[in-house]
Amino acid sequence: MSPDNPFRRIINQLEAHYGHSRSPGVSDPLHLILWESIGYLVEDDRRETAFKALRRQVGLSPTDILSAPTEQLVKITKLGGIHPELRAHRLKEIAQIVLNDFQGDLRNALKLPLRQAMKERKGFLRSPIQARRKSCCSPRRILC
Repeated sequence: MSPDNPFRRIINQLEAHYGHSRSPGVSDPLHLILWESIGYLVEDDRRETAFKALRRQVGLSPTDILSAPTEQLVKITKLGGIHPELRAHRLKEIAQIVLNDFQGDLRNALKLPLRQAMKERKGFLRSPIQARRKSCCSPRRILC
């Protein structure tokens, strides 16, 4: 990308102000989603601590996460900031989506046509606040 590219100029300005961002060190699609979901409104070092705890104490596969007690996931997500209970439930929800919709391997989404992959991705993009609104206001919750 040339230095005259507007996108490159924006990146350079952001890096000048905030510093160079570091990669989370994961490339598996599920691991990237877990990385983002394990912490909320925290610096990367706290997110990394929580992610490493998840990897070490539970594992990163959908079956590992689904079989882990919710209380254990809450303890881990507390390392990653606010709303730990919501994020613990969200980890289980993510794992269930991967098992149900992608045969346990989110890399299967990479084989989908782009439009379909973008649609599927939306199931993973919710903050804890959005998750709380959905769970509080869902018809199933109101009827129960």
